Amino acid sequence: EIMTESELIAALRQGSQSAFNEIYRLYAKRLFAFCYQFCKSVEETEEIVEDVFVKLWLHRASIRHDDTVRPLLFVIMRRRLINAYRARVSSPVYSSYREMAAARHADSRHADYQLEYDDFVRRLHQAVGELPATQRKVFVMAKLDGLRNREIVSALGLSEQTVKNQLSLAVKYLRGRLEPFALLLLVAFAS
Repeated sequence: EIMTESELIAALRQGSQSAFNEIYRLYAKRLFAFCYQFCKSVEETEEIVEDVFVKLWLHRASIRHDDTVRPLLFVIMRRRLINAYRARVSSPVYSSYREMAAARHADSRHADYQLEYDDFVRRLHQAVGELPATQRKVFVMAKLDGLRNREIVSALGLSEQTVKNQLSLAVKYLRGRLEPFALLLLVAFAS
């Protein structure tokens, strides 16, 4: 049975997993295509699209009866893209890198730094995606989300020694994969 959009919203508001799955089926590819134009990274795009649907599910009860799904999803996506852009531009890693690069090449332009930084971020996300699942989770939580080992232990239910070992293995792997960016890696993940 095919549901209208208003029926899908009504069912979603009531917590219907099948309505949510149908909305996902209808809109996930469109959101991915839209988002990818801005991110240029499959991993980041997938993460943002996933976040959009998680937010839709978490806030399903607050959706108004007169809302339509497509504009609602794209508003959530737009906000998420703006936040991702702000985080990237105001990243302490990016600021530290610009300062370091300015000291090395006083006559280089900001655009060159941005291109090199964007290439680093793209390769970093790709390399992080290649890590085994536990190493990836620990690395992201520790180095990208800024959580302490104790917080990671609580969140993942691992021992503190396991967290330390997984983080060490992840950093060692990433250093090998991102050797051309050794100086930027040092600035990004010095701790």
